[in-house]
Amino acid sequence: MKKFNIDELIWFIILILLDLSIVFLIRSGNITNFVSSDMIIYFYLSIIILSVFTVFQFGRIFTIKRRVETTNKFIPLTFTLCIGVILLYLFPLLKGNEDINENLLLKNHTDAIIINSENYDILNKIEEHRDEYEGKNILFLGYIDKDENSSDFMIITRQMIKCCQADKEKLQIKVKGIESNLEEGQWINIYGRICFDNDFYVLVEDYTLQDEPKDIYFHEHL
Repeated sequence: MKKFNIDELIWFIILILLDLSIVFLIRSGNITNFVSSDMIIYFYLSIIILSVFTVFQFGRIFTIKRRVETTNKFIPLTFTLCIGVILLYLFPLLKGNEDINENLLLKNHTDAIIINSENYDILNKIEEHRDEYEGKNILFLGYIDKDENSSDFMIITRQMIKCCQADKEKLQIKVKGIESNLEEGQWINIYGRICFDNDFYVLVEDYTLQDEPKDIYFHEHL
């Protein structure tokens, strides 16, 4: 009769928890807050590999225990993974996840150019193609970065990532027409007209404050 090996059982649990953690991150959509959407394919591969390891690890549960005592060393890691899995499940339920496409601003202003992960490079083209974009309406979701160098403008920022958080970059637009006493870091959805002074800016006609969205980044497609 095979013996029950508690150390191998704990390794089995750890592999399951790692697999579930990745599944929860993908299903909740929160994984795009850490890596680019194009990198998710590698996490699917990780799920497959971990699942294979888990199947083989199950057979090792009923083996003779090694002389080296490792059970106590596994406990902190197992506890951390258990807490992580619980938080990953609860976090999407607690966090605001309003999508820009469901926002009231879009329903009221269907004529706007909506800046998203597919077309955010428009922000870099507006200066070069002034005649094409001047006077057009734009809808942009970002967070407030106050411009300390100007009392007339505020800065709305959204970050873009290519691969992961290590290479994130800021995309910023200057805006005029919103209250100056809004809190820095507050997420805001703005609708306004593209104008030019020395530089391009947006004259805001309508805006709404909202919770941080589920996906806080724009993603460059590799």
